[in-house]
Amino acid sequence: MSNNFHRNHIKENDIIKEIISKYDDILNNKNIINEDLNLVKLNSTNYPNLKFDSDGTQNDSVNKPLLDDINAAAKSVGIVATITTAKTGHNRTTKGSNNVSRHMNGTGVDVAILDGIGSGKASNATNGLAKFRELGFKLKDALVSMGYTWNTESGKDKAVLWHTNTGGNHYNHLHISNRTGQSSSPPSMDDFKDKFGIPTTTNANATTADTSTNNVTGDDKTKNPLFNLFGGSELMNWLDMFSTNKKSGNEKQPIKNTETIKDTKLPSGVLSSIEKLKKSPYNLNITQDHIDKEFKMEGGSRPDNGGVNKEAEKKVKELIIDCKLAYPNVKYPSDIVSGYRSYDDQVLNFGRKAKTRGIDDTQKSVTLPGFSQHHTGKAFDIFSVENSWWDANKDVKEWVSKNASKYGFEVTYVNTGKLRVPEPWHLYYVGGSSNSTSNISENKTKHKINEDINRIKDLMRKNL
Repeated sequence: MSNNFHRNHIKENDIIKEIISKYDDILNNKNIINEDLNLVKLNSTNYPNLKFDSDGTQNDSVNKPLLDDINAAAKSVGIVATITTAKTGHNRTTKGSNNVSRHMNGTGVDVAILDGIGSGKASNATNGLAKFRELGFKLKDALVSMGYTWNTESGKDKAVLWHTNTGGNHYNHLHISNRTGQSSSPPSMDDFKDKFGIPTTTNANATTADTSTNNVTGDDKTKNPLFNLFGGSELMNWLDMFSTNKKSGNEKQPIKNTETIKDTKLPSGVLSSIEKLKKSPYNLNITQDHIDKEFKMEGGSRPDNGGVNKEAEKKVKELIIDCKLAYPNVKYPSDIVSGYRSYDDQVLNFGRKAKTRGIDDTQKSVTLPGFSQHHTGKAFDIFSVENSWWDANKDVKEWVSKNASKYGFEVTYVNTGKLRVPEPWHLYYVGGSSNSTSNISENKTKHKINEDINRIKDLMRKNL
C-alpha cells in the first residue's frame, strides 16, 4: 500500500487528514445543516439587551434566531446579557461525552455576565454572587417561557443549562442553544404576571394587588418601566385588569386559580367581545356564572395574538405527516381543521352554536371569546372534530396522545373537566423538540452525510 501511495504522489497522512476533516464535517452537521440557518457574526449585530466580549468571541458566527431569543428574553426581564463564549475557546465536545458541542455549529453560546456582573466563581447552588444568581434565574425563566427546555439539551431543539453540572459547571454561566431556523415568540406580560406581584392568594380580605405596578393610573402608566418593556396596549390591559378601581355591586370577576371572587375586570378586548354575544343577532344572556366557569377551566383569559404561531404551525405539520406515515391506510377527513381564531371569530363560533344548543351546552366544547387557546395561534384541531371518527380510529388517537409531547404539544382536554368534554383532536403548543422522521433538516442532514461518506469512499478507492 505504501508503494501505491508513492507512485501516485500521495502521502498517507494527506488521505488520513482528508478523512478526518470530512468526518469532522459529518459530526458537526449531524444535528444541523448550516444552509438552514441564518448565521451572523457577533460583531455585525447591535442588540440593545445582548452584548459580547472581545476575546475572539466577536468574530464567531452564531445562529441569529438564538441571538434574537436571548435578546428578547433579556429585554423581557430588564437585563443586559453578555455572550462570553461562542465557538472560539470552547471544547469541541461536551464534558463527559463524545458529543460535538453546539458551540461548534454556532447554535450554542455561554452567557457569564449579566448586567455587567460575573458569577463570582460560583460552583454550586449557594456560593458566588447572589445578584448574578438572581439575574440568571430571571433570564432562564424568560427563555423557558419561550419554549426552551431547562437542563436537558439532548434531543431538544432549544435548551438552557443553568444551575446544573450537566455538561460542565453551569453555575457560573448559562449555556443557551437553539438549533432551529426560527426565532421564538417573545415573552408576554401573561408569562410574567405572577413574577410582577399580581395576586393569586385566596385571602378573601385582599382586594388589591400588593405591587406598585397596580397603582399606576392615567398618564403615569407611560412612566412605568413595564410599559416600555412590554409595549403599550398589552400592558395597559393588564394594568387595567389588576389596578384598584371602585365598582358597583355585580362587577366582580375571578382571578386565576382563586375560589374567592375579587374586584377586578377582564381586559377590555375580552369584555367587549363577550358584550357582542349579548346583542343582536345572538341575544345571549351571558352571566357572571358563565365567566366564572371559564376562569376555573382555562385559568384566565388569553391574548389575541393576531395570527398563527409559525413555529407551532411547523411542528403540527410534522406531527400530522408522521402520524399519517404511521397509519397510512386511515382515511383522514382533513389535516388542520382549525387553527388561529380571533376574538371576533370566537364570537361568531360561540354565538351560532349557543343560539341552537344553549350557553351551558355550548361551553362544554367551545370557550367564550377571550378564553380560547386558539387566540394565541398555538392551538390546532387536527384530522376531525367528531368523536365518532376518533373512536373508529383508536390507533391514531393513541398515537397522537402518546407522541404529541415529542413535537412540543399537549392534548389539552384529555378527561371531562370542570367544564370541557374530552377533545383528542385539540393540541396546544407549549414548546419542545421534534423527533419527526419527516423533518426537512434531518433529511438534508442524512443526504449530506451520505454524500460525504461516498466522497471518502471514492477518495480511498482512487488512492489505495
